[in-house]
Amino acid sequence: MRFICLFLIPLFAIPTSCQGQSWDRFRGPNGCGVVEANLPTTWSDTENLAWSSDLPGRGSSSPVVWDGNIYLTSYSGYGASLEAPGDRSALRLHVLCVDLQDGSVNWTCTLGPDAAEQAMTKRVGEHGYASPTPCVDEDAVYVSFGPSGVAAVSHDGDLIWRRSVGTGTAGFGAAASPMLVGDLLIQNASIESGTLFALEKATGEVRWRTEGITRAWTTPTLIEGEDGTAELVVNQRDAILGIDPSTGKQRWSCDAIEDYIVPCVLHQDGLLYCSGGRSNKTFAVRPGGDGDVSESNVVWDVSLGANVTTPVLVNGNLFWSHDKAIALCLRA
Repeated sequence: MRFICLFLIPLFAIPTSCQGQSWDRFRGPNGCGVVEANLPTTWSDTENLAWSSDLPGRGSSSPVVWDGNIYLTSYSGYGASLEAPGDRSALRLHVLCVDLQDGSVNWTCTLGPDAAEQAMTKRVGEHGYASPTPCVDEDAVYVSFGPSGVAAVSHDGDLIWRRSVGTGTAGFGAAASPMLVGDLLIQNASIESGTLFALEKATGEVRWRTEGITRAWTTPTLIEGEDGTAELVVNQRDAILGIDPSTGKQRWSCDAIEDYIVPCVLHQDGLLYCSGGRSNKTFAVRPGGDGDVSESNVVWDVSLGANVTTPVLVNGNLFWSHDKAIALCLRA
């Protein structure tokens, strides 16, 4: 059994850069990953521990918080061991609701895998089959399980709808988390089908789809331009894209990192900070414009960053906790 722990921290502190009193998606409100809180610097099985609760299996998704509950995903039945993964048909995918105050499990909604779900490998085993983080609003909890589909679950634990966004797989497995934009659920399914989807959050029906999204494990970033228009920014291999969230049409593109992309794009003070690739590059780019803006919109680029982790941006500095056990700070 795996477990979730709650340490003695003020979970509902007001974020410094993302105002709101819920943690409703990957990296919190607006995806900035920053919260103002008096966090503990030490903890153990007894020190600074409010409670711990058993879960039905492993999971690498981040918890989200809404209205006094924690929502997260896990998996069981297959892949607990690389040496003896078991029968893939026994894989079960779980959406859980845990009480924020005492850790009791309010409900579990369990789904079966798609027949195309990939077999256990060393890379998949590092994070498993429940890696994308849910998002949540007053209507439902929205989850992604990669080739096993996207689903909406009610706050009572009932499955509302389930939608396939493609069954393609890659050695690293699934990672991109869903996000809400108005009445749309946005899902980057680059690995599953080379497509960015906008699904109606109430029904799961496809509102629009944009194809040609290449080697991108990242969750898109929503920004508002100086003219008040919204844009979805998608960082993928070879290019950063600005997409109209209401139609899925591409507005602009900028040549960038010539490799796969995992980190999210950060947006602050009129600049986009885009990192990724095995060679660890970071680009600062002005959003907006039409067509190819490679010559006009790149402000700076450096051969530093991280290929997996998304930085945080605080007081004009970009901070990474690197997957190669390196801490890194750049002036934004």
